[in-house]
Amino acid sequence: MKQQAYTFSSAQHAGVALPYLLFVPRAYGVNPHQRWPLILFLHGKGERGDDLTLVRRHGIAKVVEEQEDFPFFAVSPQCPLETDWTPHHATLIALVDDLLARYAILGLKTLFGTRA
Repeated sequence: MKQQAYTFSSAQHAGVALPYLLFVPRAYGVNPHQRWPLILFLHGKGERGDDLTLVRRHGIAKVVEEQEDFPFFAVSPQCPLETDWTPHHATLIALVDDLLARYAILGLKTLFGTRA
């Protein structure tokens, strides 16, 4: 499956809506117990704006367009035009948390367990 376009917004981050691309591995769901790794791809300055086709030009977003059997989830948000990623850290964390809640994605607790 190719990447799908979505927009992330949450009540905690009112006024901030990040468009993003999401790639779900083709084999997702075949084994209901399998958890999948996630790659968060943050593009550079030239891909900012409101046109997600810009994000597909480089990095993981480009790779998954060309490699349908890519074995990871890939999320590629798009930074608003007149800013950089710095003020969006909390929104990015909320986006990843949302994906962790909706899909069988490996989280840090899954990888490392909880510390006492």
